Amino acid sequence: MKGFVAELVAPQAAQLDHDPEALRTVWEEFVRRGLHLQLDFFTTLPFLAEHSGAFAFLALQQRVAGCPDPPAGVAFGHLRNPHGPAPLWREGRVSGTVPWLTGADLFAKVLLGFRLPDGSEVRAWVPAHDRSEFRHSAPLPLLAIRGANTVAVTLREVAVEESLFVSVLPRGTQAQNDARGVLYQTPLMLGNLRASLRLMEQSQRGDLAKAQELVAQLTAALQAENAQEHGPVLRARAGDLSVRLARLACMACGGGSLLTGHPAERLYREALVFSLMAQTDAIVDNAFEDLS
Repeated sequence: MKGFVAELVAPQAAQLDHDPEALRTVWEEFVRRGLHLQLDFFTTLPFLAEHSGAFAFLALQQRVAGCPDPPAGVAFGHLRNPHGPAPLWREGRVSGTVPWLTGADLFAKVLLGFRLPDGSEVRAWVPAHDRSEFRHSAPLPLLAIRGANTVAVTLREVAVEESLFVSVLPRGTQAQNDARGVLYQTPLMLGNLRASLRLMEQSQRGDLAKAQELVAQLTAALQAENAQEHGPVLRARAGDLSVRLARLACMACGGGSLLTGHPAERLYREALVFSLMAQTDAIVDNAFEDLS
């Protein structure tokens, strides 16, 4: 993994952030080497995020999907709101809108979330390529990680046989899963924090002792056996700290960090995106409480 990142990811992190074709080339080599089967939350994912947020985000999608081989897209976060809009399955066909599909055109299939008429939540495998009944939008103009090619999808009578269902669960299950998986995005933040510390160290400006201490404390708390009990608090703290340290990295690097493509500028944008992913009410509440 280290050799792959040093060879293909780190040298072109700025390009991977905004260039889907560049990211596709590196991702395909990642898969060819079988590295997509070696994704771990607190080792490989933070290491990838330390060098490229876009690539790490794509890898996180695979980890959440269970590291399928070949890799696949995931699109079921819209089920997070039990009473919000979601595609609907009737008599073998699904119609509706998916607001967020990452890795468009990278994967042959996607683990799609939709509802049955009784409200049950389903995940099923469907072909992911752009076509008349599965229409991709233009890539969403995200603040960062645009290279991951995130799109919205409009579904028009997409055929989905029941044999393709992976799970059928009661309404509200995704919300419960999100509450249990509230820390899933924190590996991206840990990698971002390490990259910010490295830039600050290279700048030789400012006293790093406090920043290093805070990152060490957060890392230990996230890896503790009882981390899940304090999930929303730790998630809000990780997001806040990653944004604060990325801003300090920009300050340490001086005016050059105002230029698009500067490593500190990219880290700051990535920190903002990571801090806002897959939010729950508990995360938002804890973030507001931290203002005091």
